[in-house]
Amino acid sequence: MAATAAATTTKAVVYGTLSVVYVAFLVNLLIQILRKAMDIRMHAINDYGRIIHEFDPYFNFRATEYLWEHGWKEFCQWFDYKVWYPLGRPVGTTIYPGMQITAVVVNQYILPDWSLNDVCCFIPVWFGALATLCTALLTYECSIGIVHSHNKQDNNISNNI
Repeated sequence: MAATAAATTTKAVVYGTLSVVYVAFLVNLLIQILRKAMDIRMHAINDYGRIIHEFDPYFNFRATEYLWEHGWKEFCQWFDYKVWYPLGRPVGTTIYPGMQITAVVVNQYILPDWSLNDVCCFIPVWFGALATLCTALLTYECSIGIVHSHNKQDNNISNNI
């Protein structure tokens, strides 16, 4: 009886130690993955500085500036004659303003010392890391379900033998 209790205690200690090592490994791996995801998104900023590249991001930056300067009500009614020339575009009703709202909120409440341009340059870095984190957590959640289902099947097979 004492040998069984000692074996059970030893198994618990080994299992606990392996669990700590496993969690430490996963956390370290996740940190490295997030660091690499941020490095990839920081490439343009590191090479060229904090500037907006290409046309579409520049349009989004102009829309963010307009939202910052004129507010939500004016933004929703904004008709921009500088795009879709010569017709123009009703911007407030034809775009998804999530990125613009996020940039304005971050600039106003979280990083008020930063310029709006800098916030817009770093949003892809932050959201890239957030998307990577969400993907990693979803992958972990899905793979744990597979591992547990295989363990249950193994237990059922060994119990039936």
